[in-house]
Amino acid sequence: MNQDIDTWFLVLGLFLPRVTLLAAYFTDRVPLNNVPFLLDILGTIFLPRVLICIYIAFNMGYNEWFWLHLAVALVVYGLGSSKGRKVLSKRKA
Repeated sequence: MNQDIDTWFLVLGLFLPRVTLLAAYFTDRVPLNNVPFLLDILGTIFLPRVLICIYIAFNMGYNEWFWLHLAVALVVYGLGSSKGRKVLSKRKA
């Protein structure tokens, strides 16, 4: 724990998590983690924001980057769900 993650990874991961993870894999800059490789691949495909939160928690602890990424993930997944879309469409009408 207490390893630093590259700033580009943290910032870009907020906006483009899949692109960030792929860029980290191809440049060999994936943060140290204890996630098996198969789950790395599945996480990158299906839940990239969760995987980035796991990387941050493992390397840096529960700091401001972790909470920021978690908040963004909850907002994105909440607004992307069918309930979130219904709430937004009711507000527009």
